[in-house]
Amino acid sequence: MTLPALKDEPVKAIYELSAERVVSRRRFLETTASRLLLAGGAGLSLAPFARAAPEKKLAIELSANALRGKVLCGYQGWFRCEGDAAGLGWIHWSGVSKRIAPETLTFEMWPDMREYSTAERFAVPGFTHANGSQAELFSSDNAATVLRHFEWMRDYGIDGVWLQHFCVDLPGGRQARRYPSRLRVLNHVRDAAQKTGRVW
Repeated sequence: MTLPALKDEPVKAIYELSAERVVSRRRFLETTASRLLLAGGAGLSLAPFARAAPEKKLAIELSANALRGKVLCGYQGWFRCEGDAAGLGWIHWSGVSKRIAPETLTFEMWPDMREYSTAERFAVPGFTHANGSQAELFSSDNAATVLRHFEWMRDYGIDGVWLQHFCVDLPGGRQARRYPSRLRVLNHVRDAAQKTGRVW
């Protein structure tokens, strides 16, 4: 399956993002903030979404003692890839963990992988981009990937996350074999939050 070409020019509306099927989280945040402002959101500030230049970043220590004034997001950390530390296949990318194909995909938009390092990219068999290059996905069971996500949150003024786990993945649950991987992701989240000054 060939994915649509990734466009570099700014998008004009959120619906255009979903139509592209390939979008970065950074681009989604920028576009969402812009559309909310244009929609006339009373008192809405784009300041939390503004990305500071690396040399101007301020290390802001956040307190985890209160929620007031904080922007927190849900963080599942549930994506897995064939060949990652979990060894569980394409969980949450595909409805069939050991196989990924157009008819098994369980996500709406292909992530923009350009900022991920080689060690964070997992080639997806049978999928290429419009330019013929190999399509890739990321695994949440990777400390570098989780840290990258938290760095993006820091850059865009997102204060932290609610880490979500499902009971079926816990010891005694129907998917207890996933627990070691879930525990690693929890540790990656804790470490990344400490390194980036985010709460969780």
